[in-house]
This record gives sequence, C-alpha cells and structure tokens, in this order.
Amino acid sequence: MPSFSYESVSIIYKSFKSSFYGGIGLGVPTLDLVASIYRILPLLVLPTTRKLTSSNVEALKGITEFDIDEFNVGYYLIQEEITKEKAARFAHLFSELLLLLTLDQQRAVNRAKGERMSSWLPVAPVAKNHFDLSAQEFKDLLALRYLKTLQGIPPTSDGCSATFDLSHAIICRCGGLVTHRHNEVRDCFGDLAAFAWSEVIRKPVVREARSHFPALVADIAVHGVWVHQGKALFNIRVIDTDAWCYRNQSPIDMLSGAEKEKKCLEACTDRGAVFTSLCSSVDRLLGREAHVFVNRIADRLSSNQNTNNAQGVGQYHRENVTLQSGLPPYHPFGA
Repeated sequence: MPSFSYESVSIIYKSFKSSFYGGIGLGVPTLDLVASIYRILPLLVLPTTRKLTSSNVEALKGITEFDIDEFNVGYYLIQEEITKEKAARFAHLFSELLLLLTLDQQRAVNRAKGERMSSWLPVAPVAKNHFDLSAQEFKDLLALRYLKTLQGIPPTSDGCSATFDLSHAIICRCGGLVTHRHNEVRDCFGDLAAFAWSEVIRKPVVREARSHFPALVADIAVHGVWVHQGKALFNIRVIDTDAWCYRNQSPIDMLSGAEKEKKCLEACTDRGAVFTSLCSSVDRLLGREAHVFVNRIADRLSSNQNTNNAQGVGQYHRENVTLQSGLPPYHPFGA
C-alpha cells in the first residue's frame, strides 16, 4: 500500500475506514494502533464502554439491583445509539472529503457508496475462489473505483497505438481487452449457474446463419431457470457507465435501458426459450435482471442443499462471487 500514491485516494484511504462510505475499508495497523491510543481510544472507546457497562458498575457498587432482562434491553438500545452516532460521523466525513474530488470522481465514489459495491474489498484472498488478486490488479481495481490514473502501464495501446489511459483501456476494441472482459463476466455467470443447474451451455446458437444474415449466438443457455424443463438464453453486456455519452444518465438507468435491448428476443421466442439480458458496469454494478438471476441461483442452491436462503447465498458467496454487490473482482484490462 505505500506504493499506492493517488492523491485523492490517499485522502480517502487515510480517512474512510468503512468501505460502505466510499473508502477501501483498510488501515495501516501500526498507525491505527497509535491513533487509537492517543486520539480515538479516549474519545470513542472509553465513553462507549462506560455507556455499555454503567448498569453493571452501579449494581456492583450496590446502588441498584442487577436485572438481566433490563440489562439486555438497555445494552441493545445503547448499541443501536452508538451505531447511529458512528454512521453520522462517517456521513459527515464523507460529505467533507467528497468536495476534494473532481466531478467524475464524485460520481464514481457516490456510485460505490450508494450501490453497495464494496463487498470485494474485505473478502479473504483465497486462491481456490480466485480472490487472490496480484498487487497490480488490486491497484487497477482501486483506480477504476476512484477513476484515477493507472500505474505501471505502457504509454500507448498495443492494439491501436493510441494514448493508453483508464478510459481507453475500458473502451478500446483493438487487442482483445473488451472481449476478454466480456468473456470473464460470461464465464463467471456460467460457473455460478453450473452450481445450481446441471445443463449449462456457453455460446449456444439461437439461429443458424442464412444467406443474408449471420448466425445469432447467445452467451449462455441454462435449462430450467425460469420455467421447469424450459431453456433460458442469456446475453451478457458490460457497459462503461462513465462514458461521455452516458454522463446525463444514472448508472442504474443506463443498465435498465441496456436490458430492454433484447436483440435475440424474437429468435428465442421462436425456439420456445426465455431470453434475458444480464448487464453489468465495468466496476461490477449489476442491472436489475442480473440481480434477479443471482438471487435465483441463491434460491436454487438453498433448496438443493435443504438450507435457508442466507446459507445458500453464503455458499454462492464462498464459491465464486461476492454477495449481491456485483461480480467478483476481475481485472478489467486483461489478465
């Protein structure tokens, strides 16, 4: 982390301890320890401890009689009050630091905070579940999260020789970066579906090529998702919601509009299949249809393993994706 020197992100990194408020949820252990001893501990920990243990202290002194039921109720209410105070402090800090960012960065940070797109940050880097990001991948994902300059990249694109920056890395169609990113998302959805259903096909042919029309190919086919014994065909789209043409739309509205572009609908209907567009932004924000599909996978895992929905979602989380906040951290600029 010392090599991570983006100016605006450094401010957020030092100040935002919670990823739910736009930060990265990580701290420097030695600095945090010193801060807790000299600043945070006297101001936060001691008053909190006094509030939570005041009834115990009074009972030990003989001032009042200890009542376990009253203690449990009071303990819960005090915890709730402390949580609200902490949330208010973070919200105030967030509003102050947001003014230090550019408008584009404010849009990105607000999206990360408002859409709860931070669950990939605290996930343990387990290699079995492909969460073991390299240092460069982690830095690139943070650059994408805060729209900062990429580090350690060539000055020009290998595919088209244009100036290589974050925006160009996301949209350049030369060199295979866009295709690689799309295929990663497709494979992720396919792997998740394979946990819940036995028949999952990648790149199924919806309509054969004709004399004046090319073949129509979907991204994934899954048997039994929406209709028992029926086939569901999925088209995957990964969208740069920060592109200039989308600046006047919210990311959610942009994804919702993309979901309505059902290019395979007529051909799928002719085959008796259900067509669904699964849309995601480049920074892992899922559209409504994708969220519904993810929840359907969780329900299926729950019923297959005779567990409740929370345990089913937990299984899905452990296997390959972070719960309901987006896709697992994939490298958007190639592996």
